[in-house]
Amino acid sequence: MAADLPLLPPGASLAEAGRALARGEAPRPRRKGPPDLAGLATVEAALRGAIGPWLAAGECEVLMCGMVGSRQGWVEAPYLPCPAGPAEIAAAAIAVPFDGARVRLLPGLATRDAAGVPDVMRGEETKL
Repeated sequence: MAADLPLLPPGASLAEAGRALARGEAPRPRRKGPPDLAGLATVEAALRGAIGPWLAAGECEVLMCGMVGSRQGWVEAPYLPCPAGPAEIAAAAIAVPFDGARVRLLPGLATRDAAGVPDVMRGEETKL
């Protein structure tokens, strides 16, 4: 299960939030910077709130990618140098302690051009 959940635009209504939950999406607004935990004390609590029904149904594998693995995210998943295939990405996954499921953060990919300038793709751009 990839937990890089789509987010609703600012000002989304309660009905839109309900429809998002019915689709298995997190009803939180888009944000910049550290996660908006909607009043929750921890990232763990926010994740549990977003995917609680899946956990209750027996899901025990959670893959996350994107900004959750950035320096400003939950836990940093350092960029993996290119070229990298699925096996290398899986091997570079960062395990995150989470009660009730095996949670792993997938890295983004990085390369440098001829001048040494970095070009990166964070995890949400590396989904297969």
